[in-house]
Amino acid sequence: MRPQHVAAKPFVAVCILSGLPTEAVNRGFRRIREVAQVHSFLEFVESASHPKSLAGVLLPPHVETSQIVEEWEESEYLAERFGSGSHIEKVVTVVDSDSLLSHLRASETISNRGWGKSSRDNRTIADILVGQIESATHLLIIGHSRSCENITQVLVALNPGANRLALDQTSNAELREFISSSRTASQGRMDLSRPFASAQVVPPWLDLLQANSHTTGTSGQFLYRRSLPFDPVRFEEWLSNPPSQILRGKGRIWFAHRCAESFGYSCAGSVHRVFSAGPWWANYRGTAWPSCEVARDRLLAQWHPHFGDRRQEIAFIGSDLDGDQIGSELDACLLSEEEAISLISSPEPFSQTETDVAHRAGLQ
Repeated sequence: MRPQHVAAKPFVAVCILSGLPTEAVNRGFRRIREVAQVHSFLEFVESASHPKSLAGVLLPPHVETSQIVEEWEESEYLAERFGSGSHIEKVVTVVDSDSLLSHLRASETISNRGWGKSSRDNRTIADILVGQIESATHLLIIGHSRSCENITQVLVALNPGANRLALDQTSNAELREFISSSRTASQGRMDLSRPFASAQVVPPWLDLLQANSHTTGTSGQFLYRRSLPFDPVRFEEWLSNPPSQILRGKGRIWFAHRCAESFGYSCAGSVHRVFSAGPWWANYRGTAWPSCEVARDRLLAQWHPHFGDRRQEIAFIGSDLDGDQIGSELDACLLSEEEAISLISSPEPFSQTETDVAHRAGLQ
């Protein structure tokens, strides 16, 4: 019997939409659904069929757009639904300009608003909002404050490459094109090297952290790198009243009272958090080091003769940032080099040279 020919599913260019479900944003979503083929996340999950053409999927706030983009190409479920080669064409965030600034100051959890995945969802409104903005290829702005200079500064600082459009001043034809038309290489810092690569926007803080130099970045960006530990009391005092111009912060922290453990730092709007991030590589030996040669080379290139990979490395993003002020304030939280060396001294101090470290890591 001759085998049946099974036609391959055509690939689909998908548009992901998100936004905090305020009254204005919900009004915007209703208009979008009138002019474009957009499904709610629940409709998408429950539908038995796969889309035949460009589709828009509206995410609830507890589903982070950055996670969907990162996991897209590895998801067998999405490939089955949309067909091999399907990709995220655009990530559109609808921004309520009237509530933007207040939401950036909101440490309230999304579960408290009924927006969380469960009643235990402790992510803050500011965390979700900043993530939605910085992962977008397109920003659709709604509200009376859409043209406010402060609103524009915030959006440009968090996502300088995104296309922006005022929803209230847009015709249905323009809105349909904004949602549905193909993106170009000029729209944001996206990886378009592969034919069907999903739209991935590199946020400014990640650009800074991946920089090899000690540059302080451009206007509105500041990279803080130091090889000494923070005094925890002095850093806590700084954290109780940080510069108001900071909109976003990401990085790793070394505290003097916990030399074996690194800490993560995250800031979204006015919400600053410090959390455990696992041990430093200086605490590992031999085969426990990264197996990837590139990763090991990068680690050794930044290795300090006394402190190993322990350091402060924080990227700050904001409007009208005073990098000198931030650097000076954080420097005042540091121990001296003599205090730091004394702190980590032990029967086997971490004072080996790069050659010694390379030998232990199995590179030589």
